Amino acid sequence: MAALTVPILEVTSLNTATLAYGSGNVAGTIDGSYGAELTPLKKDSKYLIQLNIVTGATITISAGTGLQAAQADLSTGALTGSRTYYIFLESGRYLNTYGTNKGKILITSSQADTTILAFELP
Repeated sequence: MAALTVPILEVTSLNTATLAYGSGNVAGTIDGSYGAELTPLKKDSKYLIQLNIVTGATITISAGTGLQAAQADLSTGALTGSRTYYIFLESGRYLNTYGTNKGKILITSSQADTTILAFELP
């Protein structure tokens, strides 16, 4: 099995309605062994990450490898089950710029029942 490719809903402009679930953009389940990969649609993108936590989990977003890279991984700590959480993410801090995962942001969950959906903001 491979890492989940995070579904991305592109919000094209401010102050407009954007159809999410009815257009086939549904949250995917983060793979328990391989995690998830978010591949930004544009350079220096901003994302609102939606996490649906079922049984309680810790989410980790790996620090990137570029010039803007974060100093350390982003870890949420223990999140309560049966809740939806959001993380505002700047792609440059977590984007891998070389190696096997070039062009991807790596996300893992301590539980295999966590779902994720990304909204690319204008």
